[in-house]
Amino acid sequence: MSAILALDLATQTGWAYHANGLISSGSEGFKLKKRDGPGQRFFRFRTWLREQIVEVKPERVVYEEVMRWSSGAAAKCYCGLLAIVQTECEAKEIKYEGVHVGTIKKSATGNGNATKEQMIRAAMEQGFRPQDDNEADALHILLLFCRRLNIPLPHPTK
Repeated sequence: MSAILALDLATQTGWAYHANGLISSGSEGFKLKKRDGPGQRFFRFRTWLREQIVEVKPERVVYEEVMRWSSGAAAKCYCGLLAIVQTECEAKEIKYEGVHVGTIKKSATGNGNATKEQMIRAAMEQGFRPQDDNEADALHILLLFCRRLNIPLPHPTK
């Protein structure tokens, strides 16, 4: 059975994976500390992603494809994280693919403009207990790709 790692890329990155018949998820923070240089976020993210790849052994990494940002800082953060995902996947010959935000929301709730609260509620209705909207989004990305690839969905482990 193929393993999939799903990511909602941001300063607080949501993640979810399907491996060995189980789904696991969470949210990981990459906020800069007071004395950090701007590259520290990316360094920590790259280290974390490499650890996830070793643990999960994904055949595919999927992520939310963002086309508009709330600020220049948000754009820089997302694009930096995305570059790391794509580079690490290329280096390890892992397939990777993005999916549009509206597609994820519509798949999860039936509404392509769903709110963060609606996304969390939709994850909870499927038996998950996301700690935040980032984790909920990652779960919905994962579920969308499992359905697309006809991968049977287990019950949540969390």
